[in-house]
Amino acid sequence: MTNKMGAKKLIRMDEERDLKAIGIIRERYGCESDSAAVRLALRVLAASPMLEIHQENAKGHER
Repeated sequence: MTNKMGAKKLIRMDEERDLKAIGIIRERYGCESDSAAVRLALRVLAASPMLEIHQENAKGHER
């Protein structure tokens, strides 16, 4: 299902870490919604040089 903003996606998040990070992004950058904060973070990260980041469950992410 799509709307004016584009495709809807379900993203599973860690309540403690991910939602806390979204709250920080919303506060710092004035994002009006969680979705806006996630879009901002994705776009900033995509536009930045590649970083060496250790990602938990990088090979086979759990669902």
